Amino acid sequence: MNTWRINEIEKYDGLGAAEEIETDGHSIALVYPNDEDFGTLLLAAPDMLEALKYAAQTLKNATRRFPKSISHRETFNLHNAIATVGSAIYKATEGRVNA
Repeated sequence: MNTWRINEIEKYDGLGAAEEIETDGHSIALVYPNDEDFGTLLLAAPDMLEALKYAAQTLKNATRRFPKSISHRETFNLHNAIATVGSAIYKATEGRVNA
């Protein structure tokens, strides 16, 4: 997993103080004081991706273990959740299989 960190920047292009979010020596974002929620989201992104991967595997296991007696609606909801989580993972990894 990549290491993410925040570097304080005094001034950048005359826009005032900012924080640079960096991973593995590469700057990925500049966050200004009014964008703190966005910066927090970026820092949480790697953990959220790992949580989605875990959820995807758990949901797939659930489809194999659910009894045949569950309703079609519950089965549909489970498969819909798998598709939604899979789509989010695909977007986050740009389709890379082992990202």
